[in-house]
Amino acid sequence: MVGEYTLNRNQNGIILYCKVKVQIVEFPTEPYELSIELLDGIEENNSRYIIAIKSGIEYFRDFFPKKHFGKTIIKITFFDAREIDTTYMSIIYSVVKALCEAYRIEEDRLNLNEENLTFSFPFR
Repeated sequence: MVGEYTLNRNQNGIILYCKVKVQIVEFPTEPYELSIELLDGIEENNSRYIIAIKSGIEYFRDFFPKKHFGKTIIKITFFDAREIDTTYMSIIYSVVKALCEAYRIEEDRLNLNEENLTFSFPFR
């Protein structure tokens, strides 16, 4: 399964940008295990953002717990950020949206307020 999401917004001089591509490989008959792989130099070139990438994955897994069985490998196959235009929240949001696309989940409670560029993350 693959998914991607690009956040590219400019509102009143505030710019948010992040692009994420994910690939998910599942082994449903194996015991539960989550493995995260960062491909193509992502960790070396974006070390300050790794915590946000992993936080997005963990948030997704907490928010959609029934979607995961057995061993799951989540590969971040592409990540692009801009030092000035990327925040941790924009990364978390983009990772979750990419995972939703990969799993074909329609999620309308996860929101970006277009007026003031703020995020809303539901707890359940």
